[in-house]
Amino acid sequence: GVRTGLFVSPHLASFRERIQVNSELLPEESFVSNLQTLLGACAEHKIPATEFELTFLMAALHFKQTNCEAVVLEVGCGGEYDATNVFNTALSIICSVSLDHTRILGSTVEAIGRNKAGIFRKNTPALVGPGVPLSEMQDVAQQRGTPLYTYDSAYEEFKP
Repeated sequence: GVRTGLFVSPHLASFRERIQVNSELLPEESFVSNLQTLLGACAEHKIPATEFELTFLMAALHFKQTNCEAVVLEVGCGGEYDATNVFNTALSIICSVSLDHTRILGSTVEAIGRNKAGIFRKNTPALVGPGVPLSEMQDVAQQRGTPLYTYDSAYEEFKP
């Protein structure tokens, strides 16, 4: 009963899969119209937006236009400097951390984990899976005043 938006990447068959409302893909007309609006604004203000940033902004615009009440956002690289950090969140989730985006996030799982924990917010719960450097997650959560929970899939339970 809640109008829900979904923003994910990558897509499998159609770029429009990345932006959905109530499981319906972004309409082609909205894609074209919103892309023209965003590219025009970027050109006018000389903003060198990346493909991910443009796609995320297109999603945010579509969610506003369709009056979404809740939105699930998958971050890009994740972390402190991710474009999705402009949203206020009800919950931050980090399922696992691996050696990805090392040029941007760091060269070790620990450094990447600390960077990805940049999505944590004060007084907003965070949930981490078993595949994370837990010590780094705990440090960042404590520094930011984030209630941190872990998920143990072996027992299918959440632990503070």
